[in-house]
Amino acid sequence: MFILLSPLVMGFEFDNVKDYNPITREVIITNALGLGADIGKARLNTPLNVKVGAGYQKVAEFDIWAYQDYSDALKQFTFTDMKKKEKINRNYDLKYLTYEDVKINDYKTECYIDYSNPYNYNNSTNGTKICKQIEDGFHYENQQIWKKINPAILKKNEKLTIGLFTDVQIGDHVDWVPTIYGVEVEEWASWTASLEVSLIGYWSMDDNYANITVRDSSDNSYDGTASRNSDTFSSSGLVKTSFSFDGTDEWVLLPALAQVSGATARTLAGWAYQVENSGEHYFGGWGDGASASCFNFKTDNGGVLGVGLYGGDLVSTIAVPLNTWTYVYAKYESGVTMVGKINATGHYNTSYSRSINTGTVNMPTLAKNSYHDASAWFNGSLDEWGMWSKSLNINELEQLYNNGTGLGFDEIESSAPNITLNSPSSANYTTNQNVTINFTVWDDINLTNVQLYVNDILNQSNASGINNSNYLFDLSLTDGNYTIYGKATDNESKSTNSSSIQINIDTTPNIQYTANTEINNYNSTTSYLPIEVTLTETYFDTISFNVNGTVTNYTDGTRLFNQSYADGTYTYNVTVYTTTGQSNSTTTRTIYIDTTAPNITDAIGLDNM
Repeated sequence: MFILLSPLVMGFEFDNVKDYNPITREVIITNALGLGADIGKARLNTPLNVKVGAGYQKVAEFDIWAYQDYSDALKQFTFTDMKKKEKINRNYDLKYLTYEDVKINDYKTECYIDYSNPYNYNNSTNGTKICKQIEDGFHYENQQIWKKINPAILKKNEKLTIGLFTDVQIGDHVDWVPTIYGVEVEEWASWTASLEVSLIGYWSMDDNYANITVRDSSDNSYDGTASRNSDTFSSSGLVKTSFSFDGTDEWVLLPALAQVSGATARTLAGWAYQVENSGEHYFGGWGDGASASCFNFKTDNGGVLGVGLYGGDLVSTIAVPLNTWTYVYAKYESGVTMVGKINATGHYNTSYSRSINTGTVNMPTLAKNSYHDASAWFNGSLDEWGMWSKSLNINELEQLYNNGTGLGFDEIESSAPNITLNSPSSANYTTNQNVTINFTVWDDINLTNVQLYVNDILNQSNASGINNSNYLFDLSLTDGNYTIYGKATDNESKSTNSSSIQINIDTTPNIQYTANTEINNYNSTTSYLPIEVTLTETYFDTISFNVNGTVTNYTDGTRLFNQSYADGTYTYNVTVYTTTGQSNSTTTRTIYIDTTAPNITDAIGLDNM
């Protein structure tokens, strides 16, 4: 046994230090500022952020090892509301994991033919096959048991698996920090209340297309197939639009659902606008009646809620009013089936102790019972229907009811973070730039990382996780064209890119001849060749004067080249080079130098005339 009942002396903890491994999420606590012996270690087993439903449950699990006897190893836990960034008080229990043999009742199915009932669900002759499960002995199963522990007194070389249990509130995003062997472990962890936990699929009934696809609004890809194009069903709804069914031959077939089979927990819930209450009207369900396995949510004669089970229905006295939107649900867990409704007058439900079995066939439907009886349709409209592989609790169901306004799936799922690029704006530059990229980033739950991308390549990251804040990234840019944007990621790996800016930098220098340089193809009667330029002085490195292929370089302030040349033809240009690796040249000009005066000869003796 891991628990000692006698108190132990706890040493001074002020000099205990930790060594945390973010890969394994394991922390080792050492005494004497890290110079003493290891006291123990702990390892987080659950994710750093856990999605959970509302209600009392386990929100975290970790292992703890003791390398010496230790009293009160888990001294305290602190909790922070991550939405408000405020410390909160929250009652909690610490429980340790153990295993015990638990007595489990066994059941067997007994069937008979009811010849007084002409309803033929299973193709029997002249009657209906009625099946019931009856108790038939018991057996023992070794099951997990969580037992409360307080205080945590550990014995040397012992190990405990600890569960943190608390009452999760709707809207929770809570960070918890344990004090283990006197040291706070801030690197752990958080829980988030979410209706997405155990969600199989969610059909908002907002489709309005010339096809038969009924889109699953969740990320689970359980798209349904309608009996007709969705634009023939589309009608006004409680939340956006709904599907209106005629009660005769309109329905939706869903894909086979592996998450629900046999007697596993489940919930089917959504909004119904019923226009007829005579006979049976099915909202939907699971299973196949031919194989003695079904769970079909319906209203019976008079509009009262019920569940169709093979071998006998469960029918309540809870009536669904006509021509008004009502939130209805059916759920099952551990031998208990519950049906209920929520409307402006209150929340009503009825429970039945009855085991179910939907086998493994699983032919889930909406607006029809799953075993396809010709009379089992729904007459009215359905909106915002979901299936869960767990039994939703009352708080979660009332959250979906949302004071009568309902919830679209975009309000159920956590949103991707928002990121806005504040500055700078797109621009063109002729000089290198040191810029600060400024983003504002916000997430509805927990921001985990903000990243800067330049030309689609990750440049920098900031994983501080500070929500609803400005993130600044310093960036040095040289010659080139740059597309710059940010990316924000939250604890659910949902991400959003900001808008982008374009920054173009071209440090190519400008160079021009001055008026002191002769025009192209100039005839000069002097021996000097003056070449003068003006240029962009930023990043200046070298200037090269090229005359007939002979290059003269200067790295100083020389901008006038004036050398003497013999008579002849000369071509020249000037090139400037920068420290940024850029260059630019003037046009090439030609000059003709002829310094010899003209010689005039008396050819016909004009001097003797």
